Amino acid sequence: MCILPAIMSMQLLAIVTCQARREELTSVARLVELGKRPTVNLYDSRTAVLAAEEVPAAIEWLKGHPDVTSVHVLMALRKCHPKRYEAIPAETKVRVLVSYLRHTDCADDWSYVTHKPIRLTLRGARVVGPVDYPAAQALLAIPARVAVPHLSRLLHDQTEVGYSGSARATESHLSQLRRCDLAYRYVCLLRGATHSYSRDPKERDKAIAVLIKELGAQPQK
Repeated sequence: MCILPAIMSMQLLAIVTCQARREELTSVARLVELGKRPTVNLYDSRTAVLAAEEVPAAIEWLKGHPDVTSVHVLMALRKCHPKRYEAIPAETKVRVLVSYLRHTDCADDWSYVTHKPIRLTLRGARVVGPVDYPAAQALLAIPARVAVPHLSRLLHDQTEVGYSGSARATESHLSQLRRCDLAYRYVCLLRGATHSYSRDPKERDKAIAVLIKELGAQPQK
């Protein structure tokens, strides 16, 4: 019995199935579905290619839902249609991204911060220091006058977040990385202020308390 045709059929089915899954991610409805999951992570939409005909629906959804449910839609527009993304109001972008930060328990999409210098190779270049990932990059591109008022409310949020991977996960656990630590980093960067990251959360709390007082920041309702 020749098994070659059967193997080829299985391979073809796998290719077709993979392509179907990839195409499924191009719909706004699918991206919204991902944004409604209990645990939201941009890794889930890493292969998303938003078709041009889906852009009007994507923008319409963002207008009515500037929250975490729209984060995959927003980031797909940023990747696939940068000109249309730039035309989205900054207020909408920041509300989506800050809502995502307020709901996340994983910092993989945000920033890798630690008390010691980080040496990484990104796209062939050596990088030293904290590293900001796509969600943080998008947030930091928003004008400070728009982003800081939203971020300041998260300075009170001490919910711990972590990283995937053993070494990074261990480091974030030992230093008790929290949402307020990430918010503090972004507010400082947006305002052009110097800042550092202590391994001791009590030391970080002192710096955060100073910033809260300076901004008159109120907790997230």
